[in-house]
Amino acid sequence: MRKNNILIVDDDPIIIKFVKANFVADGWLVTTANNGQEALRILNQNIPDIIVLDVLMPVMDGMETCIQIRKQSSIPIIMLSARGSSFDKIQCLKLGADDYLTKPFDIDELTARVESVLRRAGNKNIPRNEDVKCLKCGDISLNLDNRQVTVNKREIKLTPIELALFQELIQNPDKVLDHRYLLSKVWGPEYIQDKAYLHVFISHLRKKIKQSNAKSEYILTIPGIGYMLKTPR
Repeated sequence: MRKNNILIVDDDPIIIKFVKANFVADGWLVTTANNGQEALRILNQNIPDIIVLDVLMPVMDGMETCIQIRKQSSIPIIMLSARGSSFDKIQCLKLGADDYLTKPFDIDELTARVESVLRRAGNKNIPRNEDVKCLKCGDISLNLDNRQVTVNKREIKLTPIELALFQELIQNPDKVLDHRYLLSKVWGPEYIQDKAYLHVFISHLRKKIKQSNAKSEYILTIPGIGYMLKTPR
């Protein structure tokens, strides 16, 4: 059975040792790096299943590292930081992180979040009619076989979280999906109060759809309730 592979990036040797020991004990393959530049060199040789990335590091910090990774990969990323404000969390999510955990953290919580992010990244079980190969809404489509999203027949690259969120929207066109429903379906029930995640990833989707010259404004905000993928008339 294939072991999961995790890359841990942190300049604190105590945290590196502690986190590595716990994941190795759980049967993971663990690679470590002390800064962003070292992490990028490792990624050129070995692609992990997930990255745990500290924000405050010398040489290249976690935010810049996240930006560089997102230029070439949709590998799930969980950011670690001693900064616990909503602003810091939102900044990391905007840069492409999938989740954010504040230091000091409980190792069981980190493990649970890693497993949760990996489940979302690997979830290919879209409820479907076997006769339906593609879901469409205007000039946007989702191929159910290869999970490819296109706008005007041009593919747009989505991270696993963005794809999971888009799946929920396109499977329910013209239906208002409330915040709690989307947070529970995409992130899990433990996230239903954390609207910041939803706001940031909806923004990601809107930006990528717009950059592909979509002919309509597809994702509508329903104030105080949630979001809807609207079919153009």
